[in-house]
Amino acid sequence: MTITPWGYGIDGQLPALITVEDFDYATGRRWAGDARVLPAIDAVSAAIRSYCGWHVGPSCACEMELDGEPGDIWLPVAHLTSVDGAQVDGEDVGVAGFNRRGRVRLACAIPRGLGNVTVSFTAGIPVEVAYDLQMAVADAVVGLIALDSYGVASETAGGVSISYSGSALSSQGMLLPGNVRAALAPYKVVRSHAA
Repeated sequence: MTITPWGYGIDGQLPALITVEDFDYATGRRWAGDARVLPAIDAVSAAIRSYCGWHVGPSCACEMELDGEPGDIWLPVAHLTSVDGAQVDGEDVGVAGFNRRGRVRLACAIPRGLGNVTVSFTAGIPVEVAYDLQMAVADAVVGLIALDSYGVASETAGGVSISYSGSALSSQGMLLPGNVRAALAPYKVVRSHAA
């Protein structure tokens, strides 16, 4: 189990949020074969996950150890599809219910304790059907590749003229421009146990 920066473990390693093939399709193969695409996809995937506050996708098995507190448990995810089990002080307990935004209600009272609650769950967006997420990733990758060329929009040799693209000037080197962050709003964690 790999521990994520958000405090829960996942089975295996997290793949990028979009494949090179899907990126090529989304961009009309404009950058097909460009050696910068794969590193940019990896960088943008990491930036999106950090911005959203959880792994976002794909859907996978997860496990989190939490400190026991009275009330509901809030997992740091924005697309919870199942709660597969829970333990309190090492004993299996029932799950009374959960919602997709990460809220879990156990069928028993939770005693206070440090690391005494473990929840096994499945969370994450199946990215192959989340076209808006794929397009947000593709847009951010295109922006990163364009900025890799210093954001130059045009040049003139005789008379020495150069102009910079608006995105290069406005993004100030940020990996996720405003339009991508706006598209990610449905994927952000809004409340969690860890927050």
